Amino acid sequence: MINVRQSVFETNSSSMHSICIAKQNNYDIPSTLHFDFGEFGWENRVLYSTESKANYLYTALLYFIDNDHKDEFEDYKNYIYKTLGDNGCDCDFADVHYDKYGWCDDGYIDHGYELREWIYMLRHSPKKLLRFLFSPDSFIITGNDNGDTYYETVAETDFSNVERYVKGN
Repeated sequence: MINVRQSVFETNSSSMHSICIAKQNNYDIPSTLHFDFGEFGWENRVLYSTESKANYLYTALLYFIDNDHKDEFEDYKNYIYKTLGDNGCDCDFADVHYDKYGWCDDGYIDHGYELREWIYMLRHSPKKLLRFLFSPDSFIITGNDNGDTYYETVAETDFSNVERYVKGN
């Protein structure tokens, strides 16, 4: 979409992410998993690896919990640690680094605040958390609405065996 305002062209372009969680409990849980931060913006990628999904989740957690709710971030980490530990997976998390104003500079998800509902859903469904992280049928499609690549990837993808959450904007 292009808007013309005072002879200036403006676009409403942004990142688009499809987060797909397998519907079936078909997964293998590794003995260890490290959560780190990543950069998830406009690039066109399909992420299948357990590590990339863990990094997306960890970055999303940090990104959407603002400076006044650091204890909530720790609660989420403890939930993940306990859920995975109860299922035989020892996990650890990259350290968070804050600047002199108390804001975190680690990782990035374009418009990550739009993942709040998805994160709350995972927080209240241990089975979905396990399926998201460990099922080979779970994946994330990242891209943007500037061109056709994201939409072509989505059109070619079979979503019948997954629950799909779309992060627009």
